[in-house]
Amino acid sequence: LNLDDIMFDEEGYKVMIGIEKNYYIKSSVSKVMFDGEESDLYVVKDVTEKVETERKLEQMTLIDDLTGLGNRRMLVRDYKDFILPHVQEGNNGYLSMIDLDNFKQANDVYGHSFGDDVLINIGKIFRDHMDEDVKIYRVGGDEFSLLAINKSQNEILQLLRKLKNKISTFKYGKQVNLGFSAGVIEVNVKDSKRRLSDYYEKADSLLYLAKEEGKDRIKI
Repeated sequence: LNLDDIMFDEEGYKVMIGIEKNYYIKSSVSKVMFDGEESDLYVVKDVTEKVETERKLEQMTLIDDLTGLGNRRMLVRDYKDFILPHVQEGNNGYLSMIDLDNFKQANDVYGHSFGDDVLINIGKIFRDHMDEDVKIYRVGGDEFSLLAINKSQNEILQLLRKLKNKISTFKYGKQVNLGFSAGVIEVNVKDSKRRLSDYYEKADSLLYLAKEEGKDRIKI
């Protein structure tokens, strides 16, 4: 490579594509006196290990330890990187808030260890239905959130009903009556602000309306 291939002005690092692995390099240039003349001193460092460690640590802070789903921080990041660019191109996206029905009762009767096992199994159910267009997060104790693109309103409802059925019919090893209630809001390019907090609050309001109407239902 020529120096021009790896030198750059902005902060950060450059990726060198390798055969077996990629390498990350960071470069800098400073003015020095050399042999009586002002010269440029170029320093190029291999920062691969540092970058890989930082990425692992960042990933750990974005993942819920119990369920393996993304957490609230990842929801915020994905809303900016996943939903907004899609919506700004004139497409619709969806945000759903999901709250388990009767989880507290099962947790109180059988203990927190059983409650953790329930959440682990539900996390697997959710992960099995995630793809490049659908992402699900654990944002609280038994609260979850879903982001989706490239889906119609009807497809979102069908997906949520399928997930609700999987959760209610899963064999948890003890007698429980689990399910969930959900609120769904559309993220639209015509909306003036398109702030996550606004959509989150609206979807949450629909969720609790579903709870008040008897649980085990989806409001949109």
